[in-house]
This record gives sequence, structure tokens and C-alpha cells, in this order.
Amino acid sequence: MTELGLRRDEGLVRLLAASIASTSVLVVYSSEQETQIAYWRITESQRQNLMKQIEEVFGLATVQEGPKDSHTYSETAAAGIYEFLSDRKRKSTDSKRK
Repeated sequence: MTELGLRRDEGLVRLLAASIASTSVLVVYSSEQETQIAYWRITESQRQNLMKQIEEVFGLATVQEGPKDSHTYSETAAAGIYEFLSDRKRKSTDSKRK
């Protein structure tokens, strides 16, 4: 593989890692367990809007199936974030206060 090819792969792997790490700003962690997510930091409307934007860019079929080996790095990153946003177990900031 050429040096350019190696740099490209390294950059795409970093993109994937960064996209996964970026999801931590969307949630509030439990005070009892730092690794457990307590609730969404964003409203339900904001969460739905983010999901819709991902669907429009990458296609609903691509992101709904979750990360797959056949996806490009950017599709894998988008599908992972979409899967994270799709989790209905957590309450949004606006529904938490009700």
C-alpha cells in the first residue's frame, strides 16, 4: 500500500473514532456510575432532527441497519451515531423534567 493510502486509512479510522467519541456530549452521565448514561442532554426534537439529518445524508436503509462491514468508514460512523440516537430507553432533557 502506498504512503498516501496508509494516510487515508489512518484518517478514516480517526474519523470513526471521533464520531463515536462525539456522542458523549449528547448525554448526561449518572452521578452514581460514571459510565452509565442517565438521560439525553438534548431535547426529543433535537434528537429527532439529528436522526433525520443523518438519514438524509446517508440514506435511511444504510443507517437503520446499523454498522456493517460493507459500509464505508463514514457510513459506519453515521450508522453508529444513528443507532446511539435511536435508543429509546433514555429520556430527553425536555421529557425528563415532566
